[in-house]
Amino acid sequence: MSDRKKQELLPPSNPRFPAATEPPRPSLPSLPAGNARFGTQVSVYQRNTRAVAASADYMRARADQAAACMELVLKREELALAIARLAWLPERCAHEYEKGRLSRLSELRILKLQHERDEIDAQIAVAAAKLQLAQYQPQPETPSAPPPAPAPMGLTPADVQKAAQMMPELKPESIETLLLMLGGLLAEKTK
Repeated sequence: MSDRKKQELLPPSNPRFPAATEPPRPSLPSLPAGNARFGTQVSVYQRNTRAVAASADYMRARADQAAACMELVLKREELALAIARLAWLPERCAHEYEKGRLSRLSELRILKLQHERDEIDAQIAVAAAKLQLAQYQPQPETPSAPPPAPAPMGLTPADVQKAAQMMPELKPESIETLLLMLGGLLAEKTK
């Protein structure tokens, strides 16, 4: 067979686009040249080849149609989802607004807490500085407790009262006057 006929009988080399390329054709057996007996057979083969090629073209067109239908279904699904997203738009806007409001409130609370923390830190620093300053200043001496009063020498007013009551010649009014005078003298001495 000639090269041109072999190229026509070979299937296409690019399988990526089966519908756009020439359909594969079955190869015919090589016939002996000059034999009249196979002359009518060649036309039968050619007719069958054309019928098979037409059937393959029809099937390829149907496959392309099915793929286009699938793509159409997917595009319609995307359109339905886009329409649904438009229906949800007010709810989504309210949701985003609420999220933003809560975020701003949270930021304000965090800022307030940070300011309070900074203020407490400053108060702690001031107290520490005052403490350190107090360590460097001279401390006033605290007065020591006065020494205990020495025990009185002699008789106490209670001893004098007991002694005066043993004397019958002293009147009770005189004993009281005497005790008052002794208490005053004792108080002056302890000062």
